[in-house]
Amino acid sequence: MPFEAPKEDLPAIVVVTYRGEVFLKITCKCHGGRHMRLAMRLMDGRVSGADKAYKVAIKEGFGCKQCLVVSDTRDNLYKGDEKLPESYWEKLQDQEYHPGTRPGTVTKYSFLDFPVGGKKDARKKTATA
Repeated sequence: MPFEAPKEDLPAIVVVTYRGEVFLKITCKCHGGRHMRLAMRLMDGRVSGADKAYKVAIKEGFGCKQCLVVSDTRDNLYKGDEKLPESYWEKLQDQEYHPGTRPGTVTKYSFLDFPVGGKKDARKKTATA
């Protein structure tokens, strides 16, 4: 029987959009099962950039300091030891792009959309395989 990692240890992506555009992306290679905990913290709207999101992700146990990558559209980047591909910034708007995994291998996603008015959108989208 092949080894299967516990679901909480899988990679994950949390994406926050505004007006349909990604403005904050958080990815990890471990502890991805905690993506909903992180998404709930982000929903209050007080985390507006990569610096605060990085601290919240660490506090919530989403990823670890070695694999966590947090970026925003203001070209702010917080990461541990993760080596990013040169195309990272070009693919920031691809909501399912994870810099540390092969395409199609991430099964934990949380997408939060903040509408034009700036208030939280109740349409929180979550996909979990």
